[in-house]
Amino acid sequence: MCIIGLEFSPFSPLTLLIDRELNVDSCNVTDIGIHLLCGGPREIMGKNDLVGLNGLCESLEELDITDTKITAYGATMALQRLPHLRILAYERIAEAFALMHLKSDHADSAHPEFALTQLDLWGESVISPRQAISLCPLLTHLDIRIVEGVTDSDLMGITALEWLSVFKIWNFCEHSCRITFDGSLAPILKTRGRSLNTLSFVDFSRTFICLATVIEYCPNLEHLTLSNRKNLPDRLDQDLGISRDSKRVNSDFGWKRLKMLILRYCDIMAEVFLSILISSLALEYLTISESSTLTDDVLQRVFQCNSFKNLEMLSLIACPYVTERGINLFLTNENIYFEVKNCGNLVRKG
Repeated sequence: MCIIGLEFSPFSPLTLLIDRELNVDSCNVTDIGIHLLCGGPREIMGKNDLVGLNGLCESLEELDITDTKITAYGATMALQRLPHLRILAYERIAEAFALMHLKSDHADSAHPEFALTQLDLWGESVISPRQAISLCPLLTHLDIRIVEGVTDSDLMGITALEWLSVFKIWNFCEHSCRITFDGSLAPILKTRGRSLNTLSFVDFSRTFICLATVIEYCPNLEHLTLSNRKNLPDRLDQDLGISRDSKRVNSDFGWKRLKMLILRYCDIMAEVFLSILISSLALEYLTISESSTLTDDVLQRVFQCNSFKNLEMLSLIACPYVTERGINLFLTNENIYFEVKNCGNLVRKG
């Protein structure tokens, strides 16, 4: 049993107000606890609910209610009664948004808007991403899992997010994904790409991800992740599509701020590897796995222009044409942590 409250914890009202954060993750808290948190009467308190917090939390900015007994209705109370809430961590937040949309529609009133700056949309599609995003116009961080039935039009609301800096999108469709690059992803990047510092595309193996477009529209990236599905064919010419960008990538394009690059199960053409790695002078973390196009010769050509003086972590997994000759190029930097597996029969860690 986990009881959270000022009478039962080391937190003081001053600490709570200064930090403006409350984490009850995995605790035995119910909707009554949320009611009390928002200033409800103490007489209805359950023994496992939040106590001692009555009316102290109007300035609360971050609330984690993941894996509790709080229902979607309880989450709506938090959203409506905590006006400064920027982050609400809750695995069923889409259900809470759906309840509020339904209530507004029945009352024939305008949909509410909230101050949330971070949103994770995951699980079943009980509300379209477009409807959910419309409730949160101030989002800076968006992490969205695409499930069956979500279409390009459902994502177009992202183009209205003026402050978006972190965009992560995952393909969770077990059968057919209806999201396309040209239909939604490219317009999103064209509109909001310059403000992005973090971008992740995961498991969009049946969607054409045009790397040249990402480069053009997102020049200020600091973190980039492209990850294909392991159990699909190695060659991505018909799938992820980045192999077809080799003639479109300019060798002096600017990813001068890129610090973290993660490429998994992506067979990028050698010339694209050169363009990316040569220009990424600020790289601190580099992970490449399951690539048959990264070779010793590619790395040799890269090192003629970029010595990776800022690199702290290098992870090469299952790159069969990278041998000890390629790895030795990085040994001039004593500060690099290496993780090398299944690369030309090499195994190195540390």
